Amino acid sequence: MHKIIPLHSLVIAVGPNNETRENLIREVFPEHEIISAPSMCERLVGHQRMTALGGHLFAEMRRFAELKLKLGSRVIFDAPNLKKSDRLALAKMGERFGVPVFYLICDPTGAPSFAIDAFEATQADLRKGDGVAEIIDTRIDTFVPILSRPSLEQIFSRWSGITVIGDVHGKMQGLLAALSWARRRNHYIVFLGDVIDYGRDTLAVADEVYRVVTRGEGEIILGNHERKIMRWIEQRDSGVVRIRIGEGNRVTIQALQELGAIARSQWEGRFRGLVMLSEPIRRIGNVVFSHAAVHPDYWKGQTGVEIERWATLGNYIQDEKGNPQPSTEWVDAIPEGMVSFVGHQCVGDHPISIKGRRGGQAVFLDTGSGKGGNLSSADLKLTEDGAMRVINYNRH
Repeated sequence: MHKIIPLHSLVIAVGPNNETRENLIREVFPEHEIISAPSMCERLVGHQRMTALGGHLFAEMRRFAELKLKLGSRVIFDAPNLKKSDRLALAKMGERFGVPVFYLICDPTGAPSFAIDAFEATQADLRKGDGVAEIIDTRIDTFVPILSRPSLEQIFSRWSGITVIGDVHGKMQGLLAALSWARRRNHYIVFLGDVIDYGRDTLAVADEVYRVVTRGEGEIILGNHERKIMRWIEQRDSGVVRIRIGEGNRVTIQALQELGAIARSQWEGRFRGLVMLSEPIRRIGNVVFSHAAVHPDYWKGQTGVEIERWATLGNYIQDEKGNPQPSTEWVDAIPEGMVSFVGHQCVGDHPISIKGRRGGQAVFLDTGSGKGGNLSSADLKLTEDGAMRVINYNRH
């Protein structure tokens, strides 16, 4: 059976042949996702002789796994000799964060007979099911770990095009229509951020986008509304909320407060994962995606806080009364042949394209979804000259 291991998940590796198990894990998963007893022991005391550490080693491994899950990472927990109670505690931790949990059963061939006997007992127990984890038996199942942010070449080796989706703002009906449109055309999906707030479906929309991203169907750019709600959650947990809450934010906060404690914790775990998997700015070929604006220094190859701030919050100038107003002057810095897609600033009932002085182009896709307007998207195709071009716009 072919199975998918999402970007934000917990995988518990089981198998008595250390060499086979470790080689399989390191061939398939990035090193930073793997937590193993030997590597943790080395980190703690400088060698891999684990006898004296006892329960301290597992406690530290579990603490590290919990932190990585909280930060939106996939975790491969390589500790094949876990007691049943410890294994169940790990699986329940994954459930608490609302992430999929897998037992990855690795081929025991070549292990000592006593180890295989113990493995068979563990395997029989796993197959009874614990109501949390799904079994992947590497001897009979094929599986694919989703990788984040594919390159232009990787995208067009699998997909027929890209569908860029503007600010959803909690409108599930529009989101599902846009996703259906993209999937029917076998398109990779890029969300421009601000998927939450305003609309009554804000929590469900975030979960749907989370599924798209963690299952490798697309990716999300960080929006100011995701940033604001994430900061609110962090400040609430610290006991003091200092940020100013807007009208749209209140819809999400109220919906969260109406959830039970377990459901709220799970949603926040998934949302935190979604935010941590997002980027403020992303380039694919000749197209740059950001939520609000592209700082002119970006085109000079620079990085930094100010570039990320523009990408998420936009660029503002003062009007004659001293009030801040969104500016589109940044469009003039886009080089010829480049296209920048943004949302953030509602431009009316249809997308608007602006050409800058250097010949580049900016496309504004926020058309008021969740605020009385429609959700807009754009479809991109790769042309013979190797550049992506907009082939159509849609309202959903």
